[in-house]
Amino acid sequence: MAKPTEQEINNLCRYFAIETNNEFWRLSEKELSSDEKRDILSSAFTSLYHWKQVGNDENKYLAYLALARALTINEISELAVDYATQAYNFFLNTDQQWVSAFTHAISSHAFLISGATDKAVSHYNEARKIGESLEPDDKQIFVATFNLIPNPEILTGT
Repeated sequence: MAKPTEQEINNLCRYFAIETNNEFWRLSEKELSSDEKRDILSSAFTSLYHWKQVGNDENKYLAYLALARALTINEISELAVDYATQAYNFFLNTDQQWVSAFTHAISSHAFLISGATDKAVSHYNEARKIGESLEPDDKQIFVATFNLIPNPEILTGT
């Protein structure tokens, strides 16, 4: 087998970044079995690895957001908060409302599992508010995930 060129390697990295990102999102929109919970972590970590090789900053921080979601699903709070916070800080002033909605929703879940209920409630309410204003196509995609994010007010009785 011949050694691939740099361009071939970059093309493969981009291909695997996209495919594993798509697999992550497919899994993130449903209730998961134990095996699927491990699969979503694998997909998110793999996507991040490849985006770091060939993507821009936005690709990388969207992958951070995906990884934070996978970590929250698996109740790995410290890393979830770390990745969610990094993504939140990067996208803080974005004009992409769907990104803001997802960033707040996933941050809410990360803070909820870490015990930071006030932050979880604040992010959840902001995600809900932004989500309600999304265009129909974006809203449908957002709601598929948001419906699986626990409402911290209901869980904690606040």
